[in-house]
Amino acid sequence: MAVRLRISKSDALVAGGTVHVVSAVSDSTLELRPLDGSSDLLCFSYADIKHMLDECKATIEYGYFSGAQAARRALASSSLISRMGAAEKAQVFRKQLYVECFLEAEANGEVNRSNDPCVAFLSELGKRVEAKILEQIRLGGDGAELGKLLSMKHPGRTALMAWVREWQKTRDPMCFVKKSRFNGGNTKRISSQVENVLQTAIKTYLHPNQINVRHVADEANRAIRELNKSLVLNDLLPEREVSTRTVYRRIEELHQFETCAASSGGRGQEQAGTLRSGS
Repeated sequence: MAVRLRISKSDALVAGGTVHVVSAVSDSTLELRPLDGSSDLLCFSYADIKHMLDECKATIEYGYFSGAQAARRALASSSLISRMGAAEKAQVFRKQLYVECFLEAEANGEVNRSNDPCVAFLSELGKRVEAKILEQIRLGGDGAELGKLLSMKHPGRTALMAWVREWQKTRDPMCFVKKSRFNGGNTKRISSQVENVLQTAIKTYLHPNQINVRHVADEANRAIRELNKSLVLNDLLPEREVSTRTVYRRIEELHQFETCAASSGGRGQEQAGTLRSGS
């Protein structure tokens, strides 16, 4: 029987940490385009997509591009950021300004992402960002923290392009918040919600592809950040993210032979207990 998935242009496919737009849907194939523009149009059969889903290499985010979902993500991010200190909020605001001013100039044909044109435009970009900051101060923003932004050195092309790529994945200002913001290093115990997220992520280690421990930690923390958005919308405090060392400890609690057999197909007990840090 032919494979057919219930997916539309309002949905997104997330693979390799990249959000993919559904550009076209036919009876047998899907055309996908990375939201961050990292590659050209991709075409997959439904069977290929199902295999990726079954192998935990991709997930479908239903309604990702619907108006309600987009508004909810924006509200959740704004709520999280509103709880940060003035200095942190100012830094997020600064990076978002640089990205939005650059993308506006790019859309107008004033600049592109090639090295020389981008570097030549940085001075003008800085002036536009400064004008936006001054406007925000006039509108009653935190003048003390925003004023400090005016004395900061403008980012180079490498940093700017990194910000642009991160922003274009989700258009979520939370991408500019340090991942260590909710790091679990100072907490005495992990909540049941985080423990459930962690155990789910660890299951990806028990897979023939031998996903490394750092990847498991990244996946767990990505899920925790999504959980935090829901918590904040319900006026609850966000959970702290977990450290790579915590993931190590959880995996080491598993029986060594079972871990090896599941992740390596039983290629010998001499490999048992070997964890990859992904350095």
